[in-house]
Formats: sequence, structure tokens, C-alpha cells
Amino acid sequence: MLQEEWGRAFRGYCPEPCNGFFYYFLIQIITKTIVSHQAVSDEDKGVSLGTITVFISLFGFIPAPIIMGAIIDSTCVVWDHSCGKKGNCWLYDSDQFRTVLHLVPTILIFISMFGEFVVYRNCDSLDLYGLKEDMGLTKKMKEVEAVDEKDDAEEERKEEEKPLKSDPDRTTIV
Repeated sequence: MLQEEWGRAFRGYCPEPCNGFFYYFLIQIITKTIVSHQAVSDEDKGVSLGTITVFISLFGFIPAPIIMGAIIDSTCVVWDHSCGKKGNCWLYDSDQFRTVLHLVPTILIFISMFGEFVVYRNCDSLDLYGLKEDMGLTKKMKEVEAVDEKDDAEEERKEEEKPLKSDPDRTTIV
């Protein structure tokens, strides 16, 4: 019954194509790359991409396996000891292993999301698609149009208030 509701587990890769990684890749990596490219001017895009690559390598690829290895090793119950040195882990505490393996990345993702939220809230100068410039121009155009309309209305009012000059050559019959 459980197998019918939840599916099956296989050793190795999925026997059917799995699209989950594609969507993860699309959402997490490509959107961040697009935002980072749109947030800098055209002449700084190369430097921006290089800086991002350095920081990802420095803080992601190098320490991550070491840190996760230490976290996973903290759940070990039985270690191999040979020649007076600690070797590989023979047995892990499954409950603690499962908790640590899912809790640590989840916490790190929430910290990252919090940082992105803070940047989003505090970055008023970020103009991803040139919308602020367009909105500013639109606002200025509306202000200019309002001033022009006000001036036109003022001129019309002044012309209506002008006294009619009498023309001596013109006779008015009443």
C-alpha cells in the first residue's frame, strides 16, 4: 500500500527521466545570474561575473565539502581505528544523520533568502529593467504637461478678461 502511494526506491539513478534538477537549476542559478547582470552597468558586467565566480568558488566549492563532511561525521557512531589512527565511519546514527543532512542546508537557504530580502528592501537604486528611468521621464512629462495646461488656461482666462477695444471705424448697431 505504501509503495503504491509513495512510489519506489531504486539503487542508482532514476530509471525514468527526472526533471526536478532542471527546474532547480533554472530557478536558483539562472535567475540570480540575470539579476546580477542587470544590476550592473554594461562596462562592469565582466568584472561582476568574475567577482561572482571568485566568491562562489571561495565560499561555496572549497569549504562546503569540508564543512558538510565534518557535520556528517558528527553523526558517526562507530569509527574504524587502525594503526592508531581514526579511519572511516562504519555506522551512522540514521535519525541524527537525516536531521543534520536536511536541517543545515535548510538553515543556510533561509539565511541566504533573508539576505536577499534585506537587499531587495534596502536597494532603492537598483533598476533592473530601466523602469525607474522610464517612470521618472513619464512623471516629468506629466508635470510639464500639467504646467503647459495651466499656462494655456491662464492665457485663455486673460484673453477673456481683456476689455474690448472700440474701433472708431466700426459701428455697432443695437
